[in-house]
Amino acid sequence: MTVVDVKSILIAYRDTERYIDVQIERLELLEAKIESVGSPTLSDMPKPPSPSVDRIAEMAQRKVDLEAKIKRLMQEQAFVRSRIEKATEELPDKMQRTVIQTRYLDREKWDTINFMIFGGEADYADKADSYMRRIMILHGQALEKLAEIYEADRSL
Repeated sequence: MTVVDVKSILIAYRDTERYIDVQIERLELLEAKIESVGSPTLSDMPKPPSPSVDRIAEMAQRKVDLEAKIKRLMQEQAFVRSRIEKATEELPDKMQRTVIQTRYLDREKWDTINFMIFGGEADYADKADSYMRRIMILHGQALEKLAEIYEADRSL
């Protein structure tokens, strides 16, 4: 497996996590719409069927479908995450492990990772760019090592 392959796995995981978040937001909006739909007025007068009943049924079905989709995606993600975690735990360098886990599993931005790792250094404010280059080097080294780990263990 190549570095590009490993990075593709990690990026796909991170992107799917965001996609799941968006689907959950969609579900919450749909639930709010369902709750806000007014009940039809009932009387003894015969009328054609109310379109609001069909709308409620349609939204309820969309909710069930979306819940099933989210559940399936989350189960798939749990499997992928366990494989990524297993591989990253094999990284001998703890800083490399932290960079990969924080970037892809925790979905943090580079600036946040840089500050998290090196923010406590006395010269951080003056040398933040230098520390960022160190983060990028750690990231590249970690990807190379992960490619070797994935290559050695085909079960990942």
